[in-house]
Amino acid sequence: LGAVISAITGTLWYMDSTPMGKWHMQYLGFDKYDQVYGVEVSRTTDKALVQVTLAPGLADSYGDGKTEHGFNAAGRVQFDLGPSTALVASGIFRDGTQIEPKNGSAGLAFGFAPTKRISNWTQGDIRHNTLDGSSFVFINETAFEATRGLWLKLSPQYRGEAGPQPQVMRWAVAAMLLPRTHFGVETSYYRDKPKGSDDAIHVWLLQFHAYL
Repeated sequence: LGAVISAITGTLWYMDSTPMGKWHMQYLGFDKYDQVYGVEVSRTTDKALVQVTLAPGLADSYGDGKTEHGFNAAGRVQFDLGPSTALVASGIFRDGTQIEPKNGSAGLAFGFAPTKRISNWTQGDIRHNTLDGSSFVFINETAFEATRGLWLKLSPQYRGEAGPQPQVMRWAVAAMLLPRTHFGVETSYYRDKPKGSDDAIHVWLLQFHAYL
């Protein structure tokens, strides 16, 4: 039940292909390999997890003569509503810098697994910055274990219009094979349909994962 304080000097490896979708990571600003100096405080109980992170800014902004470092703050609260159900609320704030306006986002997510072979995750996020205004992102992912180690996923995703970015509806289909404990192979297909465009954008990915 005690608090755990850890100093973080790491790299945020949030790839464009994270399970919750490319848009969500781009909206949070984690689609780049940026190093962040900061402190994280967490507290865990039997049915809840609380995490708070405070960071003075990106590591790249130190030593280059800039006076603005872009203060970062983030928080996450997770409640275990049952043995297979979780509710998560999260938020992040970034102060404005010379290259990025002040921005922040808040989200709510609900996940449950009705059986051992089926899981569902639904997440909604609102993002706001002083340049483009507010936008909404919705992501749902349903995963089904067709056979031992083979997961099939279906994910509708929506991103609202914000500044120069148009409204987009995405469908994602994926298959992930986990032949061993620390390794996996995943293939994904994305179909994006921007509002006002007659043509859809099709993307196919093949990835190899190693879990250390």
